[in-house]
Amino acid sequence: MLDQSQPLQQREIKKQFKELEGIIKDIATREKNLSDILLQKPADQTIPQSQHEITQNQEIFEVCNAIFLGKEDEESKEQIQAFKEKLKQDSNLANATYRFFLEKENIFFKKLIENDNDIVLRKLIDILPEVQKKQLKDYKPNQISNLLHIASQKGSNKVIKVLMNADFIINEKNNLGDTALMISSKNGHTSVVEELINCQAEVDLNDIFGNTALMIALQNGHIEVVMALIKGGTNLDLKNVANDTALMIASKNGHASVVKALIDGGADVNAAYRDWE
Repeated sequence: MLDQSQPLQQREIKKQFKELEGIIKDIATREKNLSDILLQKPADQTIPQSQHEITQNQEIFEVCNAIFLGKEDEESKEQIQAFKEKLKQDSNLANATYRFFLEKENIFFKKLIENDNDIVLRKLIDILPEVQKKQLKDYKPNQISNLLHIASQKGSNKVIKVLMNADFIINEKNNLGDTALMISSKNGHTSVVEELINCQAEVDLNDIFGNTALMIALQNGHIEVVMALIKGGTNLDLKNVANDTALMIASKNGHASVVKALIDGGADVNAAYRDWE
């Protein structure tokens, strides 16, 4: 049972860590505890872990444990800071820590994004040296999208801010040709769309079908997102590969209020419906 005297934020972080602990247990084994799982060697590893590797893994785990539990006592703060400085000097330890964050079925980053847990995510990214932070920007858990794309899909607004502060490239496309703005527009996450626009996301990039974020939002019926994109200065007269403009898409889908907003915004009502030439 959680101690109710703890600050709410700390209790919430502790609760989420318990959830993570349970998930890791389910993935690995129902009989081993968390420490055993984190210290066990990979199944295909024939050479036993050295004492150095075991000690290293334990050190990483203890620091992550302090971060996940939101420990604010001076001893924990000093432990985390000392570990951060050590990572700058020890590339092997830095790489081991980075792998630790990404392994175990991507539990740490994936779960933090799903829960919009910006506090722990920021602290985990903060302890990584610049080399590993750069690697993190290229990391794609599902081989398609990076963490910014995944956060945009989940609607993790606070996480978006953390990733932008970590210098993720806002207009980078995933392997399907979609930017974070397109993904959040498709999923109807208005607050994320607004945040990305505030962070200078390019509103008029297009996907492999020539659709802009505005067109994607219209196709999926997300009217609030459409209004946010119009407010964000998107070009109203661009055409996709089918030669449809946003106004044409809105008209075909019966979005009268959007049609009015597009016309009021200066959309070309005389644009040709098809280019047959």
